[in-house]
Amino acid sequence: MPFSPFDIGSFSKEKKETILWRFCELLTDKGSDFTIREGNGNAADHVVPGICQLWDYPGYWATFFQNYPIVFALHFDYNGCSSPTDKHRNGIHMPDYGTDDCYHNFEQVLVENCLFTINAVNEMKIGAYPIVGGMLFKDCMRWTVMAPRSDLGPQY
Repeated sequence: MPFSPFDIGSFSKEKKETILWRFCELLTDKGSDFTIREGNGNAADHVVPGICQLWDYPGYWATFFQNYPIVFALHFDYNGCSSPTDKHRNGIHMPDYGTDDCYHNFEQVLVENCLFTINAVNEMKIGAYPIVGGMLFKDCMRWTVMAPRSDLGPQY
């Protein structure tokens, strides 16, 4: 199976205690000062086409299948622009975008809409792993949360 159902603990914790909040804090930290923009970027100037984090701890507890790390990714993508004049089309300065908006898009728009139904969870006997993951295109970015098999995910 290429993907595993998973849980990131966000339904049972305060948002500021979740791995998604910490990932968004990294993205929006003024010290990191990331700008996400089309192209190859310039790491010296903190301009990047995207950022990805492989969360393999506690992967054993977070995914239904073993060896399926959870991947959080945010990339520039014109498919996420609402129009040719979208204010983000020339890049997104993440400290200005904000941790709350980042978290909202990952958690409340993407994760909460990519859940198995209660009947499906019971039928598949996957217990406390209701999230299937997926992608969201918004604000000129592609937001991704999924748990691919470790040999199919990003390699570091």
